[in-house]
Amino acid sequence: MVRLGILGCSEIAYRRFMPAVLECDGLEVVVVGEEYAPVKLKEFCEKYSLETTTSFDEIINRSDLDAVYIPQPPALHYKWAKKALEHGKHVFLEKPSTTGFHGSEELVCLAREKKLALHENYMFQYHSQISRIIEMVNAGKIGDVRLFRTDFTFPRRDNNDFRYNSVRYTMIRQVCACLITIKLGEIIK
Repeated sequence: MVRLGILGCSEIAYRRFMPAVLECDGLEVVVVGEEYAPVKLKEFCEKYSLETTTSFDEIINRSDLDAVYIPQPPALHYKWAKKALEHGKHVFLEKPSTTGFHGSEELVCLAREKKLALHENYMFQYHSQISRIIEMVNAGKIGDVRLFRTDFTFPRRDNNDFRYNSVRYTMIRQVCACLITIKLGEIIK
């Protein structure tokens, strides 16, 4: 049984991650923490009956947890993932893993050194439509592939949402699209 702590009560953790975890054998969410939005922590606790804390460090320092899930804004991913890896925890991050190449590279090296898993929640590479595209390319059904372009988008949010206030986010979105293209290119070869 993998015992997991969640660092943050984001919408994706509440509406998508927790329902999926509840269907998963071998995974138990033990505690959820929220440092910024106490109302969300209360809602999380009421719906999922989890232990709660207002300290992410408290979760990371626990010896009874194997892993953490980090559904924080991208600018906080590096900080908390690094701390978790340094404390011997496997890490599951929401996308993008960090706000820059060097931070991501450092986390990958640290995870490798500690023999821990570091995984970014990019479900696209496992989606059946990607398998179908690869199948079609390999079968020659669409001719020679010269360009493969992807876009990563999300539903429109309130105007003051953090996603709209960051120049870095635009850059991150472009990097994510490039990484998907590179991954698909490796698979197609």
